[in-house]
Amino acid sequence: DSQQSLVGYREVSGGGGYLSIGETVVHFGAEDGFRYSALVQFPSGKKVEVDGLNPGEFRKVREISGILRSMVLAKREILRKIRFPYFWINFCLIFVMATTLMIFLNLAFKRYKWSNRQVMGFLFGGLAIFYLVYGLVEGRSIQKALSVLTVTEFMVMSIFLGFMENIYRGKLHRFEYREVLKDISEQVILIRDKHELFQKLVYTISDTLDVSFAGIYVIEDKRLVRKDFAGSTDAIPKTVNLTDVQCDSLRKKGISFEKEVRSVFPGLSERTVFFPILHQGPSTAILLIGEKRDGNPVPKEDYDLLSIVANQTSLSLENIDFIEETKSLTRKVAESETRNQYVEELEERNQIQKDLLEKLKSTQAQLVQSEKMSSLGQLVAGIAHELNNPISFIYANMKEMQNYIDILTKKEKVDKDEFQYIREDVQELIIESMEGSNRVKAIVENLRNFSRIDEVEFTQTDIHKGIDSALLLLTKEAGERIRFHKEYGDIPEVLCIPGHLNQVFMNLLLNGVQAIQGEGNIWIKTNLDKSWVIIKIRDDGKGIEEKELNKIFDPFYSTKPVGEGTGLGLSISYGIVEKHNGLILVESEAGKGTTFTIKIPAEKGKSDD
Repeated sequence: DSQQSLVGYREVSGGGGYLSIGETVVHFGAEDGFRYSALVQFPSGKKVEVDGLNPGEFRKVREISGILRSMVLAKREILRKIRFPYFWINFCLIFVMATTLMIFLNLAFKRYKWSNRQVMGFLFGGLAIFYLVYGLVEGRSIQKALSVLTVTEFMVMSIFLGFMENIYRGKLHRFEYREVLKDISEQVILIRDKHELFQKLVYTISDTLDVSFAGIYVIEDKRLVRKDFAGSTDAIPKTVNLTDVQCDSLRKKGISFEKEVRSVFPGLSERTVFFPILHQGPSTAILLIGEKRDGNPVPKEDYDLLSIVANQTSLSLENIDFIEETKSLTRKVAESETRNQYVEELEERNQIQKDLLEKLKSTQAQLVQSEKMSSLGQLVAGIAHELNNPISFIYANMKEMQNYIDILTKKEKVDKDEFQYIREDVQELIIESMEGSNRVKAIVENLRNFSRIDEVEFTQTDIHKGIDSALLLLTKEAGERIRFHKEYGDIPEVLCIPGHLNQVFMNLLLNGVQAIQGEGNIWIKTNLDKSWVIIKIRDDGKGIEEKELNKIFDPFYSTKPVGEGTGLGLSISYGIVEKHNGLILVESEAGKGTTFTIKIPAEKGKSDD
């Protein structure tokens, strides 16, 4: 209008032209005392009027467009909508959908090992389902649409996860038991016992494959013998007799092998599988594996692994046989070397030892022929044990004496002190060797007394005098801790060898004394029972276990600690009483004591042999 006039015009653009500038700040010259107004027109056509401008004043005018404008509008819209509950419901639904998708993709990559192609296929398929469902719910509220999409996504992914988890667990289970079978195939080669090998094999296969049974059958002669089995054995016999044709077929690996196995075990299911265990060529064993407990057959992909296990078992059997053969050969070589060494040692023995060995051989020959022996091996072992210490002692002394002889022989002149030392030591060696020789002689004499009593005349003898003499000899051994109770009956003299019966009394009384720990009592009772003279010797010592009673008369058997008895006392006593046509009986109860009963014929004690 007439009140306004144009002060200036400016164009702000990126290009050059009349009155055009590239800066976004526009300056106008203005006179004080007036109020100004401005009209700003943007390229979009939008016009903005600015009134009340004063000289020196700065005003900012802008237009928001493009992405920034969209963002601003979105911000305004969000700020407006977040005040409503449905916004947060929709937000949570979107968050659940996104989180579910991320979890699924993470499991697909890491747990189920999906490839990129599988993931892309799933995403495209999921997108198609998304659009399909969205089309069905189009026109409804966003909240309802998101709810339907979330439920659909959850259902689809749950189905996929369930399916993939079953596949994964199946693969994992198969991987685990295949690892177990692989481990057992490596372990069987280290086992050194056939029973342990078969047992570990069948139980591992049964537990790992979850089959109804697993068993090992070995071909022995013309029979198929079950060695180890795990599972139900109702339909499978323990032993099967084979014909020559069946034996040949079972020892061959091929079609005829499986056919022949099924003919041998007609009651087996068609799902039962067989694996030959080869041994140096032909098969000597068969591995039978039944169907799974759920009724399914063993997967064919496991056949190769089970064949490897069977082959490893074959190698293990060969190793076991080789080790056993090596042990046998080593044992034979060791025994041969031991015999050779023993012969060499015998050849080096001095004359005294040779004499002792001759006596021992003579005694052994008599003992072998004696019907009183319960076990030849037991007696020989006892003799060797009893003679070993004194003979070894004598042998060591003889070698020492030989060393002294060598010293005296090699030296032309020996010092007086050295000679005196050698003489004293030789005297001690001789005394010790004589003691050892007497020990050997005593053992041999005891053996002779047991097997063949010296030809000594039988005489009429008072039994009581023999018992009293034995008690007298035991005075020091018994001391004051043992009380002897004598109850002599009216008995006649008996026809016997006095010294031998005295030895019997001495052995029984001494055993009673040694059986009593601390203070105790021994009762000796004699009486006449028809044609028998009865002597009973009873103590209240520790007694004898019932299981030991049938062994106490065996030669060299003793319940005493090593070194406290020869073990010949009771066996010799038994021989003496038997020589007198008598009987010796024993009754004992552990912890209460022992009673020995001797029966000697009253009229005739001498045997007829």
